[in-house]
Amino acid sequence: MTDYAVAKRTSVIHIYKSLCNVCGSAAVDTSTVGRWVKRVTASETGKAKLHDQPRSGRTLFAASPEMPQGADAIVHVD
Repeated sequence: MTDYAVAKRTSVIHIYKSLCNVCGSAAVDTSTVGRWVKRVTASETGKAKLHDQPRSGRTLFAASPEMPQGADAIVHVD
């Protein structure tokens, strides 16, 4: 998610669905996306820091071989 998506007033659900297209089942849930949107909206342009707090039993990042290809496809569509 970027400041750009929030600046365009893209809905949380639309941002979440785009994230799911890239990350699949490793995507964060809609409540997390909602918190991110609030942080970006409340921050100075380009100054928002988005990251999850470390939690036991969870990986620090989500990645799969398909993610770069999925992201590339979405970027070229938009």
